[in-house]
Amino acid sequence: MQKEMIEEVERDAIGQMAVALAHSVHHPLASIRTRAEITTALSLPVDSHEIAGDFIFEVEHDDQEIKEFLLFSRPGAVDIERIISFDDLIHETLAGFVPAMEEKAIEFSIRTENIFKLMFIESALIKQMLNGLITNAIAAMPNGGHLVCTAFNTDDSFIEVTLHDTGVGIPEEMMADIFKPFVAGKLNYLGIGLSQIKRIIEDHSGSIEIFSEVNRGTMIKIRFPAIDPETIADSEIVK
Repeated sequence: MQKEMIEEVERDAIGQMAVALAHSVHHPLASIRTRAEITTALSLPVDSHEIAGDFIFEVEHDDQEIKEFLLFSRPGAVDIERIISFDDLIHETLAGFVPAMEEKAIEFSIRTENIFKLMFIESALIKQMLNGLITNAIAAMPNGGHLVCTAFNTDDSFIEVTLHDTGVGIPEEMMADIFKPFVAGKLNYLGIGLSQIKRIIEDHSGSIEIFSEVNRGTMIKIRFPAIDPETIADSEIVK
């Protein structure tokens, strides 16, 4: 009970920080983007247009990061809204990382088998969770490596998802605190932290375990309750 109360206080603190951050940087970011867009419309050397384009890209990236923190900070319990194909969601999410993984010489593979349909509260949250985990895996392999994603049904009606990278790994002394806010930053991870990821998973009645060895890599195992597609109508599934 005490641990849960402490976690709730930490979540509230992150939520307040996220709102404060959003308000403090929104106008400067909007101003930078406006000036960059004006620059791209002027008759200037090509290099100037490329630099302005880079500014616009970075502003959009930062704006998305802020939106993710605000999404995480929303209070209150969650309610089931719709059913989504988890198999499709995994492939769609990983596809968005292909250019980044190719640039860093990271080989990846996806193995899924007989995936049930999973009832989601909000697909955006699950995509956010997957994006965070994949971003972390890529950051852990600056010199290339392998990333393997598997998803399958368990005998007890769960979907089990694993992400296994061959990155730098997590030091043993940090494992006990890995889900505390801001700890992931010490590992040079990007995107949302593991504390946010854990919350998203638990809000969907799931669980997460992390196994890691320095210089050998990290494996993350996630379990979600599944819905057998034979028990629901096709009209209920969001494609």
